[in-house]
Amino acid sequence: MLDGLEGDGHGNYYVTDWPNGGLLYITRSGAAEELLDLDQGSADLEFIRDRNLILIPMMMNNKIVAYRVH
Repeated sequence: MLDGLEGDGHGNYYVTDWPNGGLLYITRSGAAEELLDLDQGSADLEFIRDRNLILIPMMMNNKIVAYRVH
């Protein structure tokens, strides 16, 4: 089950995977790449485009993690 979904402004998407943990990058052609292997509970993400920053609440760990993307 995929949880959070945010567009990158170029037709691609960043997606979190709650049950397995992880951050995926889905291209407009449908190709998927795992960018990060996270713990279970990676919830709805926020992508701040002008800073290339992704914020991910880690619900099972009671914290928020931040990652820069390019």
